[in-house]
Parts: sequence; C-alpha cells; structure tokens
Amino acid sequence: MPVVMFTQTMTKKRIIVFILLSFIVGVALGGIGVSVYLGKSIANSMAILSMKNRAELELRAFNAYKNESPKVGIWALTNLSEILNEDAKIFQNDRELILKDLFLVHARLALLFQTLNDVEDYKNNISQAIELSKIYYPNEFQSEQDLVKLTKKIDRLRNKSID
Repeated sequence: MPVVMFTQTMTKKRIIVFILLSFIVGVALGGIGVSVYLGKSIANSMAILSMKNRAELELRAFNAYKNESPKVGIWALTNLSEILNEDAKIFQNDRELILKDLFLVHARLALLFQTLNDVEDYKNNISQAIELSKIYYPNEFQSEQDLVKLTKKIDRLRNKSID
C-alpha cells in the first residue's frame, strides 16, 4: 500500500507542477500579447502626435517664410527640414508625404536664398528640391524656373486658404 500512496502523491505533485507551469506560460504569453497590442497602439498615437506637431511646425515655418525677414524664414525652414528628414526615417508609412513637404521646404529655402543673393545656398536647395521632385513628380519640371513657378503658385494658394 505505501507504494500506491507514493505514486498518487507523485502524480498530484506532477499535476500541481503542470498547472503552475501552464499558468506561468499563460501569463508570459498574455504579457507578450498585451505588449504587442500596446506597442502598436503607442506607435499609432506617436504617429498622430507627430503629424499634428509637423503641421504646426509647417504653419509656423510658412508664416516665417512669408511674413518675417529672409533670415528668420531660412532659420524656420531649415529647422523644419531637419525635423522632416528625421520623421522620414522614423515614420515609413508617411515617408512619401513627408518627402513631398521636404520638397517644398527646399524650394522655399531656395527662393529665400535667392532674395539674399546667396547663389551657393540657392543652388544647393534648388538641386535638393529638383532631386525630390524627380521622385514624386518625374515629368512635371523641365527647369528650375518651372519649379520656382510652381512653388510661388502653391504659396499664393496657401496664402488664400490661410486668410
């Protein structure tokens, strides 16, 4: 009879260990599932906040570009271009839209440098704008003048929408 009790005790211990291990594995898998779900929610929230922040920064930079001295406009647009470059690396889903915005930033920077007769910075920014335009608007621009005309037209339309 002692042998049977020993076996029953071992079996009860095995069942208890199995239940505890199952519980621990369940908690671990549940924790991983919650982490994945929350990670996606947090990523979506960060993307939305980033878009809101970018929109505010773009509006401020545009206002500085249109209403302040060229140096202030250059400062604002340069800061915006740095933020857009960083966001393009981080938010891959919005990359195309961000780079289109960056295209306009470089075109506007070129116009400001042109008003200051800074040929080197004008050329640098206009070439960056043209490079970006070839990606998203491959047949739109035949020359720098076409790019400048479009930028000025967009600026006029944006002025009307802000007023």
